[in-house]
Amino acid sequence: MNNPTAFIDPFNPTAPISSEPPKEAVPPQIKERVQEAAHEAQDRAQEALNEVRQRAHDLTSEAEIIVKNNPVQTLLAAFGIGFVLAFALRR
Repeated sequence: MNNPTAFIDPFNPTAPISSEPPKEAVPPQIKERVQEAAHEAQDRAQEALNEVRQRAHDLTSEAEIIVKNNPVQTLLAAFGIGFVLAFALRR
């Protein structure tokens, strides 16, 4: 059991110990295609995340400009929205 060249099948622990590594269940071509697809999906997801972050940053910047240019109107709008929500949630 202390043989450094012994291989144990991780999917079948009751299988006898072998001196040869287990054969891959998935052909290398399929494995490579799956890895490529996973990398492509990861790249697309990262691009989408970056776009969402940029749009959120742009919207935040626009909101800051509106608040700075119209502080009274912003305060009245926030008060009005709060009043309407409080009234709607009380019922």
